Amino acid sequence: MSDESIIRQLREANPFPNPVDLHRASTDDARILVAINERSDAMSTKQTRRVTIERTPTPRRGLLIAAAVAAAVVLAGAVILDVFRPEVATPDDETTLSLVSEWVDSVNAGDLQGALAVLSPEASCDLPIPTLGPDETCEQHLGYLIAIDTHFEPVGCSSVEPTRCKYSLTSGLHAALGYPDYALPLETTFSVDRDGKLTADIFGTIDPTTPYWPREGGELWAYMQPLYPELDIDATFGPSPYTAAAGVAAMEAAAEFNGAGRVAQRLQEAVDLYSDRELQLCFAPQRTDCSDLFDFLEGVAASIQLDCDPSTAGEGVITCPMAVDSDLNATLGGGQGVTEITIEYRGGKVRTITFDPRFSGDEDLHSSFLEYAAEVDGLFDGDQPIWDGETAPVWMETARQFVGS
Repeated sequence: MSDESIIRQLREANPFPNPVDLHRASTDDARILVAINERSDAMSTKQTRRVTIERTPTPRRGLLIAAAVAAAVVLAGAVILDVFRPEVATPDDETTLSLVSEWVDSVNAGDLQGALAVLSPEASCDLPIPTLGPDETCEQHLGYLIAIDTHFEPVGCSSVEPTRCKYSLTSGLHAALGYPDYALPLETTFSVDRDGKLTADIFGTIDPTTPYWPREGGELWAYMQPLYPELDIDATFGPSPYTAAAGVAAMEAAAEFNGAGRVAQRLQEAVDLYSDRELQLCFAPQRTDCSDLFDFLEGVAASIQLDCDPSTAGEGVITCPMAVDSDLNATLGGGQGVTEITIEYRGGKVRTITFDPRFSGDEDLHSSFLEYAAEVDGLFDGDQPIWDGETAPVWMETARQFVGS
């Protein structure tokens, strides 16, 4: 067989020798099958006809022809498969970062639907806390975060795939509890699915031992438990599941829990019991341990009455008139003393109090008594009076001596 005959057979073995014909046929499955069958039938007929008039090829040439035909068929099949191979999205880093930025901006703007529109159905928004029960959907958890006015502050993202981003999370709930600057760290790895949607285990890397707010203010959930039984609140981890409704309830409860009125009431209960349980540090007027101060007040049988107006409270601070009566007042004979107390609070608790006790309604009498007591050993440290349980009886004896002098 001549070389020209071999080339002609190779051409006939390809159902689409002309690339234009292949392109036209590639848009129609039926046309492809018809064309392949027609060309195959035609080739079979011609081959049968040639066998009767040509000599039997040598084994070597027959192998070459068979190999060439097989290669042509494989090539044609590869072309067809390539035409119909589905497109797979291969987003670049900029595409992923753009989607991440869009998602963060939506959450920060309180746009729940906008945030959800960017996310893939494969994205997870659950916290890594198995004790909370069923996983939250992204609609539930993002709804909660938006309800408590969460803000994602970007720290930085990696410049290559996989896209890892770090954030600091603050929220209106933290601010309501008195911790506006307290930030939670978050690191998330993002990718893009076949539909061009953002997917990630968004909160899966959070350390469950990281306090949601400073531990000193961690009693909000316990405060909410009897008030919102329908939220299934865990005293440590909060509601289950996290939802927009739980977020609204948390914001309302935080405003009450850390409200000036409730704080002042708890302080009044503390001084009535001479208990420093609600206090962290006292100034009276010098820096004093609260337990020492309350031991002193109990030692002189002090009665304290606060008259706080919550509407006058500033951010974490309220100043109230305070009336003081005690055995010292009775001994001095000047009646009830009135002064001001400044209360600093956060996390639903009093943290510091500052006041200067008055042991007489007569300011001149009170000042004269303090000048007299300053000469008594152990009652002053420099120019600051010492108020504690050990000095209380000495103060009482000094008052009796002052009156008798």
